[in-house]
Amino acid sequence: MGGTSQAKERRLREGFFRKYCQGEGVDIGGGHDPLHLENCAVYDKQQKFSDMTPEELSMGQWDYVYSSHCLEHVEDPKETFLNWWDLVKYGGYLILYLPHMDIYEKSEELPSKWNPSHKWYFSLRYGFFKKHVIPVFKLLKVIPDCECDLIYIKKCADGHTIDDPTKPSDPEFSIEIVIRKIKHPGWKNYNAK
Repeated sequence: MGGTSQAKERRLREGFFRKYCQGEGVDIGGGHDPLHLENCAVYDKQQKFSDMTPEELSMGQWDYVYSSHCLEHVEDPKETFLNWWDLVKYGGYLILYLPHMDIYEKSEELPSKWNPSHKWYFSLRYGFFKKHVIPVFKLLKVIPDCECDLIYIKKCADGHTIDDPTKPSDPEFSIEIVIRKIKHPGWKNYNAK
């Protein structure tokens, strides 16, 4: 849905693509602003992002799954997040780029002043929020601890200068999350006899 091109220069400086976008990847919701990497397929359904299921994209196939400014549009972000997680092979990465509530929305109230199709807001803060605000740390708790290694969660505000709530933000105004899918060394298949 957007934001990818706004982060490109920062990501090049940080070595982001070299570190996290190797092998075969998929950009979910890339639409008009995809990653533009040779090894990256773009999967975009404008009608309903929640329709993107692991069965459609081959579960456990991808070295990285990337989505920018898409999760805030789905009906059930936790279910969608888990579907995307299932697409990542062990050793691969799930990369999310979400609009930061405090620097993009500048409000906790729906509807979004800047994008009326937003159903959810994402925050780096803990606290008591309205039911449509999801602290990203809470979102991550839906993944079993034995399966993930949180590489980082960070506020991305390169070039951001507009704090006035009556004006749209300038780039960047997002939260970036990188999670690696691992098999915990102590994991056992308890269904095996």
